[in-house]
Order: sequence, then structure tokens, then C-alpha cells
Amino acid sequence: MLKKVILFSIFVFFKTFAFIEAPSTIYVGNGMNSLGAYNYEYYEFFSDSSGNNTININDYTFIKGNTYTFTKLSSNYHPFVIADSKSGSSWHLASQTSAINYEFVNTSAPAINPNQSVTFTIPLNYSGELGYYCQIIYHTRMQNSLNISEPQPVDFFEVTNFKLTQNTINEDYNLSGYFTSPKSLTIPAGTTFAAGETKIFDSNSFTAGNNSELGFIGDLVSSNRLIITEYLTVESTGTITGERLNALDALNNDHFISVSSTNDLGLFFVEQSIVDPLPDIPQGDIIVEIEEITDRLTHPIGLIDPNDGSGRKFVFQQTGEIKTLDVNNNLSSTDVLDISDELVDLFPVIPYDERGLLGVILHPSFTNNGILYYFASVPTNSAADFTFSENVNIDHHSVLVEVTFTDSNLSSYFGDGDTFTQREILRLEQPVAESFPIIGSNHNSGSMSFDTNGYLMISIGDAGDANDTGNGHGLIGNGQDPSNIWGSIIRIDVNGFNSTNGEYGIPSDNPFVNDSEKLDEIYAYGFRNPWTFSLDPSSGIIYSADSGQDLVQEVNIVEKGENYGWRTKEGSFLFDPQTGLIGSINNFTNINNYIDPLVEYDHDQGYANVIGGHVYRGESIPSLIGSYVCGDYGAIFSNSGSLFYIDASNTLKRIQIGVDNRALTTDVRGFSFDSDGELYFVGNGAASASLFKIVPYARAQLTFDQASVSVRVDGNGKVLKLINSSKLNNLFNGNTNIVSESGDNFVFPMEESGFFKAVAE
Repeated sequence: MLKKVILFSIFVFFKTFAFIEAPSTIYVGNGMNSLGAYNYEYYEFFSDSSGNNTININDYTFIKGNTYTFTKLSSNYHPFVIADSKSGSSWHLASQTSAINYEFVNTSAPAINPNQSVTFTIPLNYSGELGYYCQIIYHTRMQNSLNISEPQPVDFFEVTNFKLTQNTINEDYNLSGYFTSPKSLTIPAGTTFAAGETKIFDSNSFTAGNNSELGFIGDLVSSNRLIITEYLTVESTGTITGERLNALDALNNDHFISVSSTNDLGLFFVEQSIVDPLPDIPQGDIIVEIEEITDRLTHPIGLIDPNDGSGRKFVFQQTGEIKTLDVNNNLSSTDVLDISDELVDLFPVIPYDERGLLGVILHPSFTNNGILYYFASVPTNSAADFTFSENVNIDHHSVLVEVTFTDSNLSSYFGDGDTFTQREILRLEQPVAESFPIIGSNHNSGSMSFDTNGYLMISIGDAGDANDTGNGHGLIGNGQDPSNIWGSIIRIDVNGFNSTNGEYGIPSDNPFVNDSEKLDEIYAYGFRNPWTFSLDPSSGIIYSADSGQDLVQEVNIVEKGENYGWRTKEGSFLFDPQTGLIGSINNFTNINNYIDPLVEYDHDQGYANVIGGHVYRGESIPSLIGSYVCGDYGAIFSNSGSLFYIDASNTLKRIQIGVDNRALTTDVRGFSFDSDGELYFVGNGAASASLFKIVPYARAQLTFDQASVSVRVDGNGKVLKLINSSKLNNLFNGNTNIVSESGDNFVFPMEESGFFKAVAE
């Protein structure tokens, strides 16, 4: 089938056919033996007008419904006649009847001589015979029958140019091996395709020839980006069978589906590229303020609240430090943990990197056992559990490490200068991003969350680079290949030991356990770079952002065993890994039941990369309760991040910052929440890197139960009176208190006060 041929591009086979369809034009010459003896007279037949390519007409079949032309090349007194009614048992001097319509060029006679031709169409319902003979009355040996056959299957190829520019074929491409009819079917050299154009070729578009070799379609794919997008056979009974490419990823075996219609021929692309796929994100009606907690950070990633009664919070940085923020929001001089010496070298040229300390999470029983986990980028100094095939250039390893603290300083809290031990749980290779060598490696993800069963979930990117192609990416990419760990969210048991390396467990209810074609650890797949995901503890719903490539950003609800589309799709749009563009296809069928995003947006408002957040479960902003809050990083180095929320109708909206709806002056790198459910985010500004808290835009904290008012006399001889009332409109006739020359302090019950006026008379 077509998909097998594309995947194994150098496969060659040989086959023997029962018949070969006759060429549409046949050239007739004369023949005799080397001695020129009269008794050995016969006709020679050729497939070319120069008479060089001899064919044996007895090897060919003439198909009912098709049109054929015989053209005479040489003479020697042998006029050539096609006939359809025998003379007795012989074709010699047979006649032409009205059962077939004969058309002559340069002659009106039944016979043709040099530079003359006869053209005829064999009717579909024709039940007679066909033959030929020499019109010379004595040349009885120059006659024979022609082989006639019912209509054979008609084959169609649809070929699409995946280039963004015009594409011209420089050499013939032989496609005969695909066809049920015995033909050498070739897209001829010089055939030109416009950018994104689809052309149809059928069995009548090609010429006969050698039928033994299958064309090298891999060359067609790799060098010219011309992809066979549909292959159909129409049987003589009218039955249609074949396969159609149902996604832009033509190298993915799973993207070809069986079809039984010619309706889509020539219509692979609706649009070659969709440049503005989505409407702008609207402004929401929720207003918040931003409180800067500290600006003394370096490449911060997130915050963790140990909720251990100490009032501390932990802030972890990409550079390898987990720092302590005390109850007064002051950074401690003693780090919880510092693994900066264990990391690969970061930020070599520009202050941007996707490696480092990428994820930190506390064990659900941290206050009792002192265990935390981190996900980080380390040198390739140990054997990895998950590896690529040979010839992949590796940049670094990603590791998941368990850290266990001992309360060695007897502070009753873990992580404030305590001793600790480390245990490596898993390690995977990360390839060099050859398209972006300045950053070494990208799409490393590393976000973590414990689910409601206590299993640890970890996000793993697609191994980076562009289009899920290139170094470290297989034929179909990593996102759509659940046989490897990349491009997925995995789920493991940190208390188990039944994994291959014996350092963790695999939950028995993971969706692909015992599936030989999929990895046991995978919970969901089809992701590009699920940089940040989170589980809402109230609903149990898992939300994950997935960083799009150039056009579409998305937020998904993650469900067990589901496929989220990359690299077949970017957001809800079909993605072309050859060009990095998105497009659409007529009558697209969701062949693998991809899950489309909960919300998605494009880049035309200055957005660049979605940053996943959390469902707000705090109390200080009632209008935000139950909404998923996320953001956008902003254009790199522009310090122009954005905050979003998803409302009850699953519409993504912009959060208004302050009554003046001002813009952020920082990027947005990650979201976190504290034990009260209040939200924080971290970002880099022009001069500093900070931790911010999302707070109400207006606050009043009145906690007194009586009013205490101090009043003093101004010393100019006037009498000072203090008037108080429980209502504003009663201040003119409220209670009057005379203030002594030394000043007085008055205390009033709340029910008698609330409004005050001082009067000097």
C-alpha cells in the first residue's frame, strides 16, 4: 500500500503481469527475413515514430472503452487495414463494419499507407473481434487477431507540492508499482507544481514500458517534497478502493486512511497556509493588582509553599538554587538546596536557555518525611534510562532526583540548612537543537504534579529543535511516537520499583501498560513542549499548556491515554512539518481521535509562548475563583508578558491589571500558588527578576472594634470641637466634644461613631 512504500522508500519488487495494455499510438512498419523471401512477409510494430522501439503486438491487450491509433511508417506494397468482421475464418480481406467508428488521416480508404493513420474507439459493450491484414490480395500471411479485454481498473495518483515555492521535477519518476494495471507510470521530467499545488495523474496519463521496478518514492519525498497524497483504483465494476493522506505529515504511516470515493481528488489543500487563524483574545472584566514580593531573584521558575507552620515559602531558580522566603518576604542567606554545580553550563551567549533546574515539587508528606523532587539538566556523565538510536548528537541529560532532608539542625523544619541525601530516579537523553545551536537544547519541560492517587506526573518535551524533525526525531517525530518518552506527560509511582531501572514504579492503571508499541510510563502524549501543567485539587482536572511553534498556543485538559496532536496538529490546525506552517484539508477525518485544545490563541497581538498556570482557589479575589489563570511569556527580551484567565464558557480572556489596565513590564515565566490558593508568578524585568503575587486591585483592612481619635488644640485661642456620628448626614447635629487646650484622646463605641468632624470656633 502507499503508506508502506513511502516509509520504505528504497523497496524494489518484481512481478509478472497477465497482460500489458497496448499503447494509445502504435506505429506500423514492414518486415521480412534476412533473405527478403516472399514467404516470410510480416508487419513490424513500434511504440515510437522513429521506428526504433520494437514491440510484439501479441503481448498487448486492447481495452474496451479506450481509443487507439495506428500510423503507417513504411510501404513495400503492404497497405495496413484494421478490421472487425472476418472473411470466413480468415482476417485477410476482412471488412470494417459500423460496430466501430473508424477515423482516417490523409486517406479515406480502409487501408493506410505511409504518413496515414486510422483512429478508433472500442465500445464498452463491444462483443466482436478485431484483427489486421495486408490489403494486397496475395499477402495472406500478413494477418492476425488483436487481444481485446474488458476495462481494467483505472488508477489515480494525487501528488502535492509541499514546498513554498514552485517545484519542477528534474527527472522522470516511475510509479508503476502502485498500479493494478500493468503500466510503467511516470511523472515526466519538466512537470511543474506551483507552491502548494496538487495535481492528479491517472492510468491514462502514462505510457507503457518496463513494469518490473517500483519507483523510489523516497527521492520524491526528500529531494522535491512532492508527496503522494491520494491513491485510488476504480475497478471495472465501479468499486473504488485506495488510500488518502489525511494530515499534512505525509511521512506518518498512521495518517493514511482507506477511502472509497474520488470526491477529494485534486483537493488536498484548502489553503496552503493560514497566517491569521484565530481572533484576538478579548479583554475580560476581572481586575487585579500585582504586588512585587521580591526583586532579588535570578532566572526564577516558581514558588512552593511547604505549609509547615513556619510561614516560609521556597523559590526555585533555573540556575540551580532553591531559596527560602521568610514570613516577612525576606530571602534567607541559606538556600534550601543548591545544585548549580551539578548542572550543565547555562546562558553561554545570551541570557536565555531552556535547560537548568526546571521543576521542583514537595512530596505530599514533606512536613513529615522531608522529601522533595527536582527535574534538571545535567552533563552526560552517566548511563541514561531513555536513549535515542545511534548517530544522534546528545547535548545533555534530564534527570529526576529525589532529595531527602534530615532535621539535622533541630529546627523542627526541613530544608533550612539541613543535611540531605539524593537518589536519582530516572535519566533521559536530550539531543542538540541543531537549528538553534546557540541555546544548546530546547523543549525540556520538567513541570511536575502529584495526582489525586499520589502518583508523580512529569512533562517531557518533544526533544526540541523545529517541526519535531531533525536530530533525535524519528521518521514520524516524537510527539506522535508513544513508543518513546519524548513529547508526553508520564506518570510514575515514586514508592514503587517495578520500572526497568528498578528506581520507581509504574501504576497498573497507566493507559499503555502491557502495550508492546507504547511506553508504560506514558499517561498522555502528542505534546510539543508542555512546559507547565497543574492539577486542580478541587476538581481533579489536569490542565496543561503546550507551547506552539510559530502560530498557535494552546491549553489542554489532559486525560488518560489521549493524543494531543503534535506534530500532526498545532493547536486544532493541521501542521506541516516540511514547512512549519498550518493549513487545512477538505473533509479532514480525525483518524487518531486527537484531542483539540480547551482554548488556543495566535501571535498577532504580540504573544509568543503560552505559560501554564493554575485554577484560582484563593479567597481574596472572588470573581476569579474557579477560573484557570495562565499567561504569555511575551516576545523574548521585551519584558512584555500577559495574564489570562478562562471564564465559565471556556473563553480565554485578558486580565485587567489595575483600574488603568496597564501593561506588565516583565515577562511571565511560571505560575505558582500558596497553601491558601493565592496565585503568584515570576518574571524577568529590564533590571531585575521578581516574584509577584496576584492581589485584589482595591483593599481595606479595618479590624478595630472601637474608634480611637486623637485631637489637639491649635493654640490660637479658638475652641476646638470634635463631632462624631454613626451616619454621615448627621455630622452637623451629632455628638459634640470639646477638646481641652492640651489635646484629648476620645474612645467611642462603634455604633456611635464612624464619621468625625473637627471644628475650630
